[in-house]
Amino acid sequence: MSDRKICLILCYARSGGTLLNKYLANLRDIVVLSEGHPIHNKKGGIFSIKNQVKKWYGINISSENYIDQINEIKTWCDQNNKYLVIRDWSYIDFTKSFLNNNTPLLVSKNISLFKKNNIEFNKIGFIRDGIDVYLSQDKNIKVFSPQYLSFIKYLKNNNITVFKFEDFLNNAQDQLKKIFKELNIDLKYNGNDINLFKLQKKVIGDTEFSRGNKFNEIKILKRRHVWWFKKPLINSDQNLKKANILFNYSENYESREHETLNENFIYSSRLIYNYLLRILKKIQK
Repeated sequence: MSDRKICLILCYARSGGTLLNKYLANLRDIVVLSEGHPIHNKKGGIFSIKNQVKKWYGINISSENYIDQINEIKTWCDQNNKYLVIRDWSYIDFTKSFLNNNTPLLVSKNISLFKKNNIEFNKIGFIRDGIDVYLSQDKNIKVFSPQYLSFIKYLKNNNITVFKFEDFLNNAQDQLKKIFKELNIDLKYNGNDINLFKLQKKVIGDTEFSRGNKFNEIKILKRRHVWWFKKPLINSDQNLKKANILFNYSENYESREHETLNENFIYSSRLIYNYLLRILKKIQK
């Protein structure tokens, strides 16, 4: 039996998981499954483990059951000296959705399944400043913050080692080495192995136009602009404060540089343009 355990990355939506996923997908000794989860598996298509490994890696597996698919691709990885990394679809376990009948488990389904089926794995959390997660999701803060807090508390209460998106942006290679050490991945690589945009399709997530995706490099962006009346809502939300305090983030919107109104207008205009362009392309088909 291989001593290479499955590597599970817990990450909430809009927390930088897609970027990390892209990064890992460039490394030839790693097979990355993107947003793996039984609910996604039932949706089929590129959301399923079976179709991801076939389309992205040319690997054919026959199993239909989610756990059986995980075991089958893990066996293939063992036989071919590859590491299996699964980026968890953590969002659906902690957020109300019609996909979970508006009753999230509030625990990681993958972790529960792995333990139940005696699957050995290592795990990490990948997190981002909760204020920026909220601004990126653009939901009602009273809906967002308690659900986000439940995820952050789960990581903390279960002593899951976390890595921060902001640290990854500051020094991706250094953080990746630390992530590999925590996940027990014995892999040497250099920056020349990484081409974020060559293999960006090997990922489920935010791959369309966004502030980050318009750059051909890893870049720290300013905090999103908000109108004056929204800042007090952010700074006074107790759930968001608690979430940020747990991993030593600031509780204040003004804690880092943010966009000007003009910068926000330019981005919003580009966003609308790209949205209309996608609609036009669909109509032309």
